[in-house]
Amino acid sequence: MHISEVIKRRRAELGLSQAKLARAAGVSLRQLTRYEAGQQQPALAAAVDLARALAISLAQLAGKVPYNLDLSGDWWACWQSWKGGQVTLTYYTASVRQRGEHITINGLRANQVVAALTGPPSTGPGALLVNEPQGTGEDWRGELRLCDLTLVGSYTGNWSDEYAPVQPTGTLFFALMQNGASATGRWVGLSHKGLIISGWGTLARSKDQAVALMDELLPQPQITVT
Repeated sequence: MHISEVIKRRRAELGLSQAKLARAAGVSLRQLTRYEAGQQQPALAAAVDLARALAISLAQLAGKVPYNLDLSGDWWACWQSWKGGQVTLTYYTASVRQRGEHITINGLRANQVVAALTGPPSTGPGALLVNEPQGTGEDWRGELRLCDLTLVGSYTGNWSDEYAPVQPTGTLFFALMQNGASATGRWVGLSHKGLIISGWGTLARSKDQAVALMDELLPQPQITVT
């Protein structure tokens, strides 16, 4: 969205006249009119004052981040990885906090999912059988930036043991879908053994949706949760 549209729409949402917004931002009415008409771009100092008056961030004012998108709240995350040559899926409850374009995610492991390559006949040929034992409580933290409906950033794992000489770290890239109700993407990182690994990841407001999104990302066979 162009900055002129952001100013007009946000001003209308706040119920401000052009004159009131101009006074609050410390610009002339003529300047504001030109901003909203797309005839002039505000200088950095004026943009800072406009963003403050409109109660949005500079990135939101510039149209890089939807100003009406709030991702804060409780989410579910699902990470694809491998264990002993088999696909593993790990589910996390994720607490998301958004401040403008800055996103912080704190994930607490809910389930370690061991995915066998084949299941019993009832699951169908080649089906992926998923078992869910008790969670272990391992956690991670992500720091991301929201830009054009994508989330880009890094993560750090907080778990450690005698076999983990390297703290798990890496990068994240997610694309938001359904007006910010879910996201899919990939992680690339350093494992606790010091190896570079990668896999799919999903974020959703419910665990069922996180499972469904992961099922779409993984190649056949399909996931069956037991």
